[in-house]
Amino acid sequence: MTVTGLLLLLVVVATASATEYPIYGIHAGQANFSDADLQVIEDNWSFLMLVSNQGTEAWLPKSSPRRISTRIVHYKNTWSRDDYAHAETDRANAMAYYAAGRLESPLTAHDTTFTLVKDGSAFTLLPSSAPPAINISVNCTLAVTWIRVGDELMRIVAASAAARRVTVVRGWDGTSAQAHTAGVTVLAPLYSGGHTPNSPGCVDSTEPWRIGGLTYAVDPQTEYGIQMLLDAAHTDVQAGYDGLWLDCFSSDIFLATAMDGSRVQTTDVWNRASRAENATLYTASSFLEAQKPRVTAVYAAFGVLHSADKAPFLYANDMFSYDFPLSRGGNYRLLVADPPAYPRALTGYDIESYGITMQGPCGSSTLEWISLESWTANVQEFIAASNMGLASMCNTGDAGCHSPALESAPLHIRNHYEGFAYASFLLGVLNSTLGRFGVYPVYNATTQPRVWLHPRYSWRLGAPMEFALDGNISKYIPSGGHVSYVRHFEQGVVAVNPTVHEDRGVPLGGTFVDPETGTAHDAVTLPDHTGLILLKA
Repeated sequence: MTVTGLLLLLVVVATASATEYPIYGIHAGQANFSDADLQVIEDNWSFLMLVSNQGTEAWLPKSSPRRISTRIVHYKNTWSRDDYAHAETDRANAMAYYAAGRLESPLTAHDTTFTLVKDGSAFTLLPSSAPPAINISVNCTLAVTWIRVGDELMRIVAASAAARRVTVVRGWDGTSAQAHTAGVTVLAPLYSGGHTPNSPGCVDSTEPWRIGGLTYAVDPQTEYGIQMLLDAAHTDVQAGYDGLWLDCFSSDIFLATAMDGSRVQTTDVWNRASRAENATLYTASSFLEAQKPRVTAVYAAFGVLHSADKAPFLYANDMFSYDFPLSRGGNYRLLVADPPAYPRALTGYDIESYGITMQGPCGSSTLEWISLESWTANVQEFIAASNMGLASMCNTGDAGCHSPALESAPLHIRNHYEGFAYASFLLGVLNSTLGRFGVYPVYNATTQPRVWLHPRYSWRLGAPMEFALDGNISKYIPSGGHVSYVRHFEQGVVAVNPTVHEDRGVPLGGTFVDPETGTAHDAVTLPDHTGLILLKA
């Protein structure tokens, strides 16, 4: 998931690729590439995501002489509104709400103190920290908090977690005080990314575009949720872009957070298809279904519902839920899997952190191996998506502002991470049409940045000869107590050790040559988290 504010995220799609399987890339930094850099990108990358706020002007506009022959798609945050003052001007209709509890007793139109019940779960409400004369939050330490009961908004004056009681101003913000029956749902505005009122660290100095610290989650079914994408599409296409990259466009709201900073599950968020006083809550499936009108609205506005050749093109990030457990069937109700109603659907979606994860604040994050459980789920997700005919894109690491961590890494370290992730991609790939692999194009980002591509991506393996279409990738583990996976292709073999243990004497099922050293092998020793590609002798 990508957290950006003023940063710019692009996806670039080239017309041709010299690589064995299509690759796309990510670069966080200025986009003032040289002509030689742009040529390398066009020759090799099929997608390029640029996270930058400078340097694109010279080659983005359609009329520019440096405009590369690619499809350029602009990043869009789809889940939240950082401009909290703007969001609060339409509190009733602009944002998502979570179920904070139920009324213990009936309310008259004049009651100002009452008790909430919520089936034993935590009390999450906080009083407003802004003075009574302020109706729009100034920042996270001078914030206005409120609840919604039916169509009535109530400003919170006091809150007691021990007693589960609140004191409020009734009929607030232009609504009318009404009587409410016992047991009706009490809703509270949903925040995103941990940027909540009065929460510890509510002003995050490592993310200057979030100074103030309030970030509201957007409900996809609201008029605002749809209009925010329409506005972005119109603005970006006029500027020369070919469409949008929809970040965290999945069955979850990214880092959905209650008023007190605790996490909220999708199943606690109000589904606006129901009335507020008897709120039905989302399921993962119904939340994903709620995203569909946004896609339709963008396509319809540009008259491209039945055309695959006109802008805007829409790419999605994290189309599956963040945890993809095959044990419960996975989240197969994807927008891209509904061609009768949405013939264009989505152009593709991204699987983040396919091989590594990047931890810490943007610009200073560290590289870490993903767990064996996450690695297995990623490969299985990729296989499942390919089986469904989906254009899935497996990204080496995070899709966004964390990418400098890999761009700045020493070459031998980067090659280790990237080689492992690419071999893991090859372990699950179905064919060269559906799968794409994410490669960061910039090397030496902190010293002498240059665009370069490791030759592994042009090694001709041919088509895979073995398949695990049911997701049971354990069939690729050789007998004899090994922990590595070996998959054969027409012209070579791929071996991957995703564990923390060295695996000695892994049999390859034939003799193959290492393209980098020229050495022939019929068995190999794989250190932990290592991927190896060998070609037929």
